[in-house]
Amino acid sequence: ILVAPGVYDKIEITKSLNLVGDDAKIRASEREIGIKIQATDVKVSGFNIEGGFYGIHLVGSENCTISDNTVTGCVQWGIGLVFSDENRIENNVANFNGLGGEGWYGIYLSNSNRNLIRNNVASDNGEYGICLFPSCSENVIRENVAERNDYGIYMFTDCNENLVQKNVLSRNKNSGI
Repeated sequence: ILVAPGVYDKIEITKSLNLVGDDAKIRASEREIGIKIQATDVKVSGFNIEGGFYGIHLVGSENCTISDNTVTGCVQWGIGLVFSDENRIENNVANFNGLGGEGWYGIYLSNSNRNLIRNNVASDNGEYGICLFPSCSENVIRENVAERNDYGIYMFTDCNENLVQKNVLSRNKNSGI
């Protein structure tokens, strides 16, 4: 599905599809999710998501590709995976999220395994550029830029066998990783 240039409200995806934005913007209120995905085999690319509680939120989703999106100004996280396995998050920008709320994340994984987080920019977020918490295993975090957060990449409880490689983590207030 090709989405024409323009400004759109929130989107909820519950079946397999390929959604491509052509200069398409999603604006959600601070209690809404910009793009919510609860399905397998979904591809979302080319969107500019502004505001919302969460920007792009995958829940119980597998084999999805989220690429070439810009997510900014969300109350909690820009891009989040919750109970979502074997997804690809590539070539996205997740900046200036979680500045006023308790979310603080550019890219967030929770109870999510075997995902590829590659070539994203997660900078200037409230607390964490990329955060895994809890129980996130066998993820690949490669070739991302996480700058000017409090923490560049942060892993909490029960995060095992994750590969973190070739990331640029600079000018973070507390630590790079």
